[in-house]
Amino acid sequence: MSDGDLKRILFVDDEQNILNALERLLFDYSDEWEMDFVDNGAEALELMDEEPYDVIVTDMRMPGMDGAELLKRAHARHPDMARVVLSGHTELEAALRAMPVAHQFLSKPCKAEVLVGVLERAVALQALVSDPALREVVGDVQALPARPKVFAKVSAMLADERTSMQDLAKVVEQDIAISAQVLHTVNTAFFAPTVRVSSVRDAVTRLGGKVLKGIVLASEIAKSFKAPPGCDLDLDAIHKHSLQVANLANSLVQDRHMREDAFLGGLLHDLGVLVLASRLPDYISQADRTARSEGVPLHEVELRSRAVSHAEVGAYLLGLWGMPYPVMDAVAMHHRPEALADRTLDPSVAVYLADRAMHDVGAPGPGGTFPRLTSHELESLGVSMSVHQLLEKAQEVLEKSA
Repeated sequence: MSDGDLKRILFVDDEQNILNALERLLFDYSDEWEMDFVDNGAEALELMDEEPYDVIVTDMRMPGMDGAELLKRAHARHPDMARVVLSGHTELEAALRAMPVAHQFLSKPCKAEVLVGVLERAVALQALVSDPALREVVGDVQALPARPKVFAKVSAMLADERTSMQDLAKVVEQDIAISAQVLHTVNTAFFAPTVRVSSVRDAVTRLGGKVLKGIVLASEIAKSFKAPPGCDLDLDAIHKHSLQVANLANSLVQDRHMREDAFLGGLLHDLGVLVLASRLPDYISQADRTARSEGVPLHEVELRSRAVSHAEVGAYLLGLWGMPYPVMDAVAMHHRPEALADRTLDPSVAVYLADRAMHDVGAPGPGGTFPRLTSHELESLGVSMSVHQLLEKAQEVLEKSA
């Protein structure tokens, strides 16, 4: 066994030439990662039971135990392990079976930089949430409503370069709630349509794949999540607040691609609250009550209790699912202004400001109250607009959402 500081990655594929190619491809990373390569699921399970891995990357079609079954067993035994499918285009339908227990889907052939990027993000995420118990909670994806079929299918389709916007629209059109959210989003002033968009296909084309994934995910969370017994959070209010933050963050950023990330970061910034409400309802409900009674933000109570807040939990899960890094960063940093100092007005700064501004105009999310924004705080973040201008924008979002 190697140095305990090394992250451990297990590759499983029944074709030895594929394993050999992966080993050659990743040779330069052998000082950073401890990597094992096996050609069957049974051996993979034996190895991970001896000492758990941080990441497993598996093929789908294998004799005996296929990839879906392997990931199902890996999930049951080690729910905090990141689970990645590396599958051929012809195996798309089979790979979809693994989506409830897979964090990410990659298509063969996979470019070296894409695979390395996924692995680097997966191992880095292990440090994002330092509490092992919470890391295990987030790893238990099957128990979360935020891993729905439509999101999984859209994610897999976007990974296939042959997928057209028309194909995506057909999937979206099968779900009335998602279709309505897509049309509503594209027709807001914040996406600046020249004429009203009335067809789902036109809306999907205008939004693009990145924003579409975020909307599908957020819509499915809002539609599917049911608060378990013992959880008294107002989940509808959280969803509404998230949409308001998304629209305000989007309006604060000038660059189009950065605006997309700002919108998604805002839309998903409180995802960690839903994760905790799903798995630890008593804990998050009590934290919410404490925050309200003390008049402090929810994340401060969480940090006192477990040294980790819903911001880190949400970012951790989004990273496992392969959402863009700027989105994950915006979610992780939306309560950490000290980490945002001296940046330009990027998606993370925009989401932080949007969240605070919506609180200031009377559209709060979960938890207690925040101190009001000050000119000094905006200056420290490198933002040129005044507090008055920011709150005017927030008020506009509040009125439109009503």
